Amino acid sequence: MIVGEGPLKSKLEEKARSLGIADRVYFAGKRKNPYPWMTQADLFVLASEYEGLGIVLTEAMACGTPIMAVESRGGVKDVFQGELETFLTPRTVNGLAEGLSSVVAQLPVTVKPEWLAPFRSDVVVSAFIEQPTEAGGQ
Repeated sequence: MIVGEGPLKSKLEEKARSLGIADRVYFAGKRKNPYPWMTQADLFVLASEYEGLGIVLTEAMACGTPIMAVESRGGVKDVFQGELETFLTPRTVNGLAEGLSSVVAQLPVTVKPEWLAPFRSDVVVSAFIEQPTEAGGQ
């Protein structure tokens, strides 16, 4: 299932046809509310080259969906701490393929509340407020 739109859609559709899996890959297109799709997924995979924090990863976990991603530039690594580190793969074609094989073999994976704890709004706000200023912590 691929939810979203982008400049590579036609190439992905062609790739699915050339691999003989077009009947098993569904291109849902852009959706106003992706959460029902996330909730029904067995795994959420993010293969971006760059991603800020990767809020979509925390959204997927909040829907109860396990996550996997490639090591992209940005803050994705901040999401994959502790046990989740095993779901972060090198940003290569082989890394993604091997990561998918490894994670799929572990399914079903239950999302643990502690994986989401660092991203709860009260935790984020407290961390922001407690940061010392450059003017000597005042």
